[in-house]
Amino acid sequence: MRSIAKRHLQTRGDKVLALPIRRRTEVKTPQVQLRNRIDPSGEAQFVDQQAMQDAVVEQKTRDLVAEAESLLTRFVGEVAMITRTAPKGPSSDLLGAVEVIREETRPNRARAAYFFSDMFHSVPAGRRDFEENPPSSRAEAREWARRDAERIRERVWGGREGPDASESRGEALLKGTTIRMTPGSGATRPASPRVEAYWRALFTELGCDTADITYN
Repeated sequence: MRSIAKRHLQTRGDKVLALPIRRRTEVKTPQVQLRNRIDPSGEAQFVDQQAMQDAVVEQKTRDLVAEAESLLTRFVGEVAMITRTAPKGPSSDLLGAVEVIREETRPNRARAAYFFSDMFHSVPAGRRDFEENPPSSRAEAREWARRDAERIRERVWGGREGPDASESRGEALLKGTTIRMTPGSGATRPASPRVEAYWRALFTELGCDTADITYN
């Protein structure tokens, strides 16, 4: 949490946002949302004045990072507690999170998304439910990912081209976004390698660089 906060709150305009994965994740309800609104130091006439300004900005940034670390740590702990105590049920719309990421990455600025999840997307009634029906092979996982990426592009842009020519048909929906999946003990589940293949293929289809997708 300290690393995430420090890495993504260093410059004015930087933001961290955390929300739980639920049945309809695309309906965004952030539980943590912090933005760096600290004005950078100006160009002082004297060296000691410049040093004083820099020190003030550095201290404000350290305070913001510490606040973000505390809030993120508490958020993850609360979600973990709910997960352990709540009745089992299909309520993890991980695909909905993709639309949230897209919204938060406009206009194509570098961003990072961290999934603290076993990545078993589970929304029944005609949608993917990896709890009941995970992909049977890596090839099937990649095919499902290709089809789901097309559905996401259709939902986001209604079949139109993206905001510029380089995003024709939405290939670059998540261009410039780093994805880090942290499945924890979920990585030991029998279907996890196939689920991993699905997500790697999906994020690649949506424009992420393969080198920027991590699952561990």
